[in-house]
Amino acid sequence: MRTDLPLLVLLAACMGPLGLSAQERISKHMDWHLEPDVARSGPQRTEGPAKEVPTATLLEGAFLDVQRQELPYIHEVVALKAGTRSVEVFLENARYEPLTREELALLPGLDAPGAQPELHARVSWYRKKPHALIDLYPYRTSPNGGLEKLVDYELRIQERADGPGPAARPKSYPSTSRLATGEWYRLMVAEDGVYELTHEQLVAMGVEVDGLASDAINVYGNHFGQLPYANGEVRPTDLLPNAVLMEDGGDGTFDPGDRVLFWATGPHTWRQDSDSTFRHAKHVFTDSASYFVGIDVEAPVRIVDAALAQEPATHQATSFNDRQFIERDLVNLIKSGRNWYGDLFDNVTTYNYSFPIPFVRQDHPVCLTVDVMSRTLGTGNASTWTVNAGGVSETFPVAGVTDSYIGDYGRPGNRVMCFQTAAGTLPVSVTFNKYDPVTSVGWMNWLELNCRRDLVFVGDQVSFRDLATVGVGHITEFTVQQGQNIHRVWEITDPTQVRNVPLTVSGSDRSFRMATDSLRSFVAFRSSGAKSPTFAGKVMNQDLHAIQPPMDLVVVAPPIFRSEAQQLADRRMSEGLSALVVTPQQIYNEFSSGQRDATAIKRFMKMLYDRAGSDPMLMPRYLLLFGDGSYNNITVSSGNQNYIPSYQTANSYKIIDSYTSDDYFGLLDDAEGESPSDLVDIGIGRLPVHSKELAGQVLAKLLNYDRLQLLSSGGQVCSADGDGGANDWRVLTVFASDDQEGDGFEGIIHMSQSDALATRVENEHPELNISKIYLDAYQQYSTPGGERYPEAQEELRERVQKGALLVNYVGHGGEVGWAHERFLDNSTILGWTNADRLPLFMTATCEFSRWDDPARTSAGEFVLLNPNGGGIGLMTTTRIAFSQPNFVLSGFFFDHAFEPLNELGEAMRLGDMFRQTKRDISSAQPNQTNHRNFALLGDPSLRLAVPRMRVEILAVEDTLGTPVDTLRALSTVRVRGRVTDLQGVHLTGFNGLAIPTVYDKKVQQYTLANDGGGPFPFGLRKNVIYRGKVTVTNGEFSFTFVVPKDIAYQFGPGRISVYVESLDQNGMGYTNDPIVGGTATDVAEDEVGPEIDLFLNDDRFVRGGITNEDPLLFARLFDENGINTLGNSIGHDLVAVLDENTDQSLVLNDFYEADLDTYKSGEVRYRFSDLAEGEHTLRLKAWDVYNNSAEAFTQFAAAASEQLAPAHLLNYPNPFTTYTAFCFEHNRP
Repeated sequence: MRTDLPLLVLLAACMGPLGLSAQERISKHMDWHLEPDVARSGPQRTEGPAKEVPTATLLEGAFLDVQRQELPYIHEVVALKAGTRSVEVFLENARYEPLTREELALLPGLDAPGAQPELHARVSWYRKKPHALIDLYPYRTSPNGGLEKLVDYELRIQERADGPGPAARPKSYPSTSRLATGEWYRLMVAEDGVYELTHEQLVAMGVEVDGLASDAINVYGNHFGQLPYANGEVRPTDLLPNAVLMEDGGDGTFDPGDRVLFWATGPHTWRQDSDSTFRHAKHVFTDSASYFVGIDVEAPVRIVDAALAQEPATHQATSFNDRQFIERDLVNLIKSGRNWYGDLFDNVTTYNYSFPIPFVRQDHPVCLTVDVMSRTLGTGNASTWTVNAGGVSETFPVAGVTDSYIGDYGRPGNRVMCFQTAAGTLPVSVTFNKYDPVTSVGWMNWLELNCRRDLVFVGDQVSFRDLATVGVGHITEFTVQQGQNIHRVWEITDPTQVRNVPLTVSGSDRSFRMATDSLRSFVAFRSSGAKSPTFAGKVMNQDLHAIQPPMDLVVVAPPIFRSEAQQLADRRMSEGLSALVVTPQQIYNEFSSGQRDATAIKRFMKMLYDRAGSDPMLMPRYLLLFGDGSYNNITVSSGNQNYIPSYQTANSYKIIDSYTSDDYFGLLDDAEGESPSDLVDIGIGRLPVHSKELAGQVLAKLLNYDRLQLLSSGGQVCSADGDGGANDWRVLTVFASDDQEGDGFEGIIHMSQSDALATRVENEHPELNISKIYLDAYQQYSTPGGERYPEAQEELRERVQKGALLVNYVGHGGEVGWAHERFLDNSTILGWTNADRLPLFMTATCEFSRWDDPARTSAGEFVLLNPNGGGIGLMTTTRIAFSQPNFVLSGFFFDHAFEPLNELGEAMRLGDMFRQTKRDISSAQPNQTNHRNFALLGDPSLRLAVPRMRVEILAVEDTLGTPVDTLRALSTVRVRGRVTDLQGVHLTGFNGLAIPTVYDKKVQQYTLANDGGGPFPFGLRKNVIYRGKVTVTNGEFSFTFVVPKDIAYQFGPGRISVYVESLDQNGMGYTNDPIVGGTATDVAEDEVGPEIDLFLNDDRFVRGGITNEDPLLFARLFDENGINTLGNSIGHDLVAVLDENTDQSLVLNDFYEADLDTYKSGEVRYRFSDLAEGEHTLRLKAWDVYNNSAEAFTQFAAAASEQLAPAHLLNYPNPFTTYTAFCFEHNRP
């Protein structure tokens, strides 16, 4: 069936004539077929079962809407012309086919589609370039009532120049900050009011007041409360001068007894919600607002008289709108989100509150709003709340929640009560009526009061405003009763330009007349009623506003970490980046009027971004937050390492929708704010360090990763920890996955996704080697602590210990590790000592790296913070995440991870990967929040250690130089190659080392279905025919080896992988051309096993000697035909046995390393850990490639390293007269 009826989506309201700029068409054919989709399933959290969702129809190229039971939909991203601010999208030339019964059964989220497919479009901006994001749900209800799928279609996109967009906000910034000159002092206030700054206070602050001219003193502040999250809302871009009243006796000098009076707005603000009510806005980052005293900065700004109306009054104001709130932040229910709650209604179910309301008008209602949170288990259940106030009692229910770890933790409730009441104090009683006396619990959020009070002056200060007076042409006579003690009345409508209001005196009343076309605000106060601010400290001159692009890297670091941050910035500047280190407070001073606010950091970055114009080379590239943060943004204490604030969502009770995200700091286009669909414009990383020691340790890891010394020709490859390990870890990627969870495709989702990602990397980057560690491929054991996979855990531990470029994990996880079976835990992470072989971790799991919980250091944080090893960084999750969007994001990540940044072959920096991955996933899933749960823990300006140069395999030959295409058992093979640049030009000046690895055929392996279901098949190339180390001279190398007898004899493609390095370059290359299989003819006989010299720690060890508790097994091996490390045949591995415990023998094939330029000899290095003190035995058995074996044996005594344990004490000569030398063994390194 075909229809030509166009379907229209109009984005943005039309304002005036439409400005059409361009049209584009997209033609598509939909590929529908019934197949399992590897991109499915639920949250990947260690606790609780995985969500079970039926396997759906695979629509080729489709995404899955997790909010609609993973309904497939089509997503398109279309680049638009500059200046486009909205689009119209038409669906045309559509052809449909009926959905089959089988297909419908696999689309549970379809429901009842409309007569036309659902189509959504919007414009988003990425680095100032507009893009159309289009979502098409390819289903409809046909005219005859049947359900149909879209098969062919065209999308016509019409671009428009109207609508909201980047042009909506001016981009002017002062060229210099007021803080650049003069003397500055910061003050803090906790509430609105008139404040005084006395001569004595200035002296206490350290101001040189002798002879200080009054005109030299100014006060600065911006009065806006918390900065708005939306970029388009205009706020001051630097400190604003405030008009003040100078009381200096008229002599022009600031002497004892003189003072400055000024108005200060507290941290929490109010907004008008209707014609009669206000709503409070609590600052979530601070409990105090900041103001500045500037000395000798500019001309004095003083309060002048307001202009009074001369016309007769049209309105009389003898009462005003009063507003009050009570909100205590005591607990964050889920340790996430920016909303905190107060009193706990559990054992105590009734709390009493009160509001002072003197002179309240009894002919106007008092309106009380009560906002609460309930947790009652069971969606059909409800607890109720009863509020008693002003003689009125109201009860309202709040529904229950499911007892699910991914469900809502609680439900909010809100009630507005209006009533008349007498003046005085209004008592409010709130009672929580539990549905279940044990499990139901509630919390107070806030209480808010709106009322009208007679305009009577009481106390020291009264601020007032009157909504009833507002209107075009209105002239209002304000009369303050009992005003005989009023010192002044100020108009504070614009708090930076306070005006003195001249008063008319009539008995005890004070009155004035003003135009009230808009709402005007005032304060009346006594002379002695001014409040005193708190001194926060002297502010050194600074000028962030003077910074001009380009500024590639901005490092935000608190003063305690400033030295470490500067060292890192200096390193990046040596690489050609422009870099700046700035403290959070410096940013606050210029962009949020001195008060703590995460958005100030964003606004600083936006200034740099705006000043760059449309030139991407001038735009900031990386933001590094050098310091820990917390979901508790208010408290700064030793127990809450809140060095750099965190962005938290407004949602604070929906566990799957509440998150922290440093993405927020990089949403820099004008139309953006905090939406999940906003696109990150810069690469952002965080180092969650919370002590100076940790800062230094992480810095050392980063600098060491940068400057790892590549070895010259003939050098010994040995890491700093003595465990050996050549630098070819740079060409290895590791894919680890959780195990199976029952029958069906859902049960193998983690392995399937991991294998799909590995296949993707293998196809797109065949130069990289791949290792797979899938839990279900190993034997599962039951222990008192639960099911475990000790062999898999050990393989992962050893693989990371030996080094890898990247480690990818798919599966369940949590703050303490991976998988229910503890695949990876904190003890393993903290035990890694791979400081010279650090991988980047990509973890598609749940909250592995929840960095904002001050009560716990997450496992992911430990990966980065481990000073001796672990990882160099993580692209990782901070909250619960779902496997389908995780899989999509991982795919985007691997689109960019290994791509060169430029034609020179330089690897991408982590921030580039992060930014482009976030761009792609935000575009593809604009209505989902899952991608915001991924954070970069690490330095975004760090380059991944991907080798830059290329290696060509020129020839595979026999000993006579004759080309061979098959590697046969016991044949001697020579391989020749050369090093080139990315364009294939031979690098004749390259001199260094090559590390070749020759692999047997890929084998098909099957998992063991330990938890039910069937085995999962996957391909793995794990058997190594030969791994050596040869010299590269003038860009050329060759190596020779004997093919082991133990190869698999069937024929199939093998693989030769070569990593090369010199003092300043490295490279990689491969070929999958040689065939492996069969047996050579006319081979020499060999019936002699290898020669083995076995030691502990080093070759000075003698049998029976002593070691520490973590000794290094060190052995030298020699055989005329080479050592067998293939691992194909049972019993022919290179094996160590400690204390005759053959059940726990160690296979050391991967720990053998050939000597330079020979296949005949090599070394084994393996680090034991935590050996028991006392006597031990050690056996090492090795096989040559002809399957001849040999064994070495030794004994040693382990002693704790903390205590020196000498042994075998000898002296010579003995006896002696005047001289003798003592020799002994000890257990120290």
